[in-house]
Amino acid sequence: MYARINNNRVGAPKIDSTPQKYTEDKQATNIIHNQLKTPQPMLLLSAPINNKEAILVHQEISAIRSSFLHFFSNPAKSAPLSDSFEFIEDGLLIIKEGKVVECRPYHHSDVHNYKNIDNKTGCLITPGFIDTHIHYPQSEMIGAYGEQLLEWLEKYTFPTEKKFADPAYAQYIAHIFINELLRNGTTTALVFGTVHPQSVDALFEEALSKNMLLISGKVMMDRNAPDYLLDTAESAYQDSERLIQKWHNRGRLKYAITPRFAPTSTPEQLRLAGELKEKYPDTYVHTHLCENRSEIA
Repeated sequence: MYARINNNRVGAPKIDSTPQKYTEDKQATNIIHNQLKTPQPMLLLSAPINNKEAILVHQEISAIRSSFLHFFSNPAKSAPLSDSFEFIEDGLLIIKEGKVVECRPYHHSDVHNYKNIDNKTGCLITPGFIDTHIHYPQSEMIGAYGEQLLEWLEKYTFPTEKKFADPAYAQYIAHIFINELLRNGTTTALVFGTVHPQSVDALFEEALSKNMLLISGKVMMDRNAPDYLLDTAESAYQDSERLIQKWHNRGRLKYAITPRFAPTSTPEQLRLAGELKEKYPDTYVHTHLCENRSEIA
């Protein structure tokens, strides 16, 4: 991604969730485009992308001149620190068929070697960011009043997640969510869905259309939640297995077995989640642990 130094302000989208705003795909797309009019950073991804709505490297650009920062290893574990990263104040990023093939200092002779050099001097280009925990169903409630965790779930989060029983609404939010990730420079994410399998289908479909590396899964939750969000140990297993078989390792997508947290899963559900992991060992497991004293009381 790139951002102009000291001028890279971004904000959360305003989402109108009334039914008429998302029941028709064309109408929803127009609304989304209107909400995303702010300048969008260019994202330099490591795989080609085909969707025209994706924020991507234009195929006609063969090189970009800018400042670059990227890491070779964990700075906290590297000695000396300078061995963990590379900063090129005036560099050239070379792109072939949508893939980054080289990043090096800029030479004046480059102007003769590349037909199109996109000049982004004054900007800083980095690899895409990785978000290791995010909830796409909560896109509509960004900035909502927090309270304590359990009260917040009951009053705000669970009622919001109920809406994802509607596939059209799930598709609408998934479209906004994926574009917001990319607009803010996040190209890989580990994402919570909801208890509804269609919420995961919508998210994976959107990510697949942009060839994005995304890990997600259906939430497993069979106790201590509203009836309208409960599954059962067996249905959670069956739904999750169907989703694994449909989406895991498809393109750049990965599946995460997702018990929400211990209070909302019975021992039987957790046991079956473990069986799923044993059956599909290259899947991920995504949950919450010890976020709040009331949770573990």
